[in-house]
Amino acid sequence: MTSPQSSPGGIETNSRGIAVLLVAVVVGFLLLLNAGSGSSSSADDNATPPVDTSGIVGSSTTSQPDDLLQTTTTTTATRSPSDVTVAVLNGGGPTGAAAAASETIVGAGWKKGTVGNASTNLSETRVYYTEGFQPEATAVAALLGKTTEAVEALPDTAPGPVTESDNVVVVLGADTPPSGGATTTTSAAATTTTG
Repeated sequence: MTSPQSSPGGIETNSRGIAVLLVAVVVGFLLLLNAGSGSSSSADDNATPPVDTSGIVGSSTTSQPDDLLQTTTTTTATRSPSDVTVAVLNGGGPTGAAAAASETIVGAGWKKGTVGNASTNLSETRVYYTEGFQPEATAVAALLGKTTEAVEALPDTAPGPVTESDNVVVVLGADTPPSGGATTTTSAAATTTTG
């Protein structure tokens, strides 16, 4: 058997290695301690404020560090759009806005309901729903570029000429832009007869 040979540097080299290891552990510990101290960071400055999602179907809340709440809302209609009748009433929008909005809604697969004028004018568009149709009303509001804040239960007094078959009632307010700027051009064709 051969005896172990001593390496150059011996105990001195091992001591340096241990010292480097100890310094690395101390630095790592200090970094972890500093990270958990709750110091201000740019993430706090860009934090999304909590959002009230009570009453919205399909909402979920996830906790974040520092008791910051971030809410993700996913609204899915429980019925097929072709099974939901949507009325559109003009309550302060430009002339023809109800017809144009109804075409957009029907083009997305929803069933056409009453189209007409509301009994009162509104400053902001509202999307009303009958009992059980809140998810569908939220989907229609999103189609029209409106937030969930525009969605409400249909009041006891209907906002205009709606029928029992209308499940969702859109009342376009003064915030409704003109209907896409489409114009109709009529021209007369000239006929030339040669003999």
